[in-house]
Amino acid sequence: MKFNILMLLCANLTAIALSQQIVTKIQSSTTFLFWAFNGEQLTIVDRNNEDPTQRWIITKQFLEFPVFICSSQNPNACATPVEGIFEEGKVIAFLGSPQGPTLRQEWVIHKVA
Repeated sequence: MKFNILMLLCANLTAIALSQQIVTKIQSSTTFLFWAFNGEQLTIVDRNNEDPTQRWIITKQFLEFPVFICSSQNPNACATPVEGIFEEGKVIAFLGSPQGPTLRQEWVIHKVA
């Protein structure tokens, strides 16, 4: 009986944890800089299927990290930091192959507790 109650409790805790939105932040794999907007860290939110400009796909380059973040409308347009404007927190969509050797296109995605 104790085992069944423990299993039920674990199942409920897992369901609650999975139902909560996980906030993430995106960091350049070559620097300590993050995606930002107006000085605040940019978080990934639920996809808005009505707005094609918000549709991004994450393409794994390796088994874990880093990854490429590319447009779902154009797989060759990937998010890339622009040298010299990091202090403004800008990231642009860079036209280039996600399989290319450009290290500037690689990002690390961190879960935020």
